[in-house]
Amino acid sequence: VQHVLKVQLGQGAPEQQADATRATDELGPSMQVRAKLARHEVQVNSQIFTRMISVIQQMAVLPLPSALQPLVAELHQLARTCNQEALASFSGRIQRIVHDLAMEYKKRVHFSFEGVEIFRDELDQTIFADVFIPLLRNSVEHGLETVEERIRLGKRKSGRLTLLALRQGEEVWVSVEDDGQGIDLKKIADYCLAEHWITAENVGRLTGTEILQIFLDRRASAVVEAPKGGGKYNGLSSVNRQLRNMHGKMEMWSRAGKGTRVTVRLRRAS
Repeated sequence: VQHVLKVQLGQGAPEQQADATRATDELGPSMQVRAKLARHEVQVNSQIFTRMISVIQQMAVLPLPSALQPLVAELHQLARTCNQEALASFSGRIQRIVHDLAMEYKKRVHFSFEGVEIFRDELDQTIFADVFIPLLRNSVEHGLETVEERIRLGKRKSGRLTLLALRQGEEVWVSVEDDGQGIDLKKIADYCLAEHWITAENVGRLTGTEILQIFLDRRASAVVEAPKGGGKYNGLSSVNRQLRNMHGKMEMWSRAGKGTRVTVRLRRAS
């Protein structure tokens, strides 16, 4: 193994060769075997992969010469298998992200993910990383309470966090919902009043959801200080600002003590 690695390293820069060779020499026999047997993943653009699956599916229903039919049928089955493995891998990565966040913030989280195939078919994974991971982080860090706090409030020890994707006409809707502490709407309303985003006359006629939307929209279009202790608002405003550049929308619902739901609406890729 050492010999093969050294030969391969001969293609790199001299300083990289020296560093990597020293690292290889320092490996014990068992670690060298593990390196050899390690599984390597191949990353593929999700939209190209989805298009390839679509083309193969179209080929499978065409009238083909008898000699080609078994080959196309096998290709179709291989494509389905690859798609299933890709979905499982994608779902697993999201599960690991939430698990790591729960460990980082010392929370207990029961996470469920519905509509994974829609993510794979409709959304580029780079969009997921830029938009949905901050929403998951926001729910774990700011939304869900600690175990001790949940017990004191009479809630289950594990907080509930759900990621749901569905198709709605020409859009994809993705919701991140938790059953945590929710948002103090009175604090948000007071802040909007102080910034003159709403008036005392109409605050009573606005719903909590409408006040939240005004708050998020105004914060997305201007750099201003969030309410004290409101780091979660900075994260939400940043996501809302990104969605504006992508011609997407973000809607929010929250009740104090009951939880928060953030819904992102994006144009379908197909």
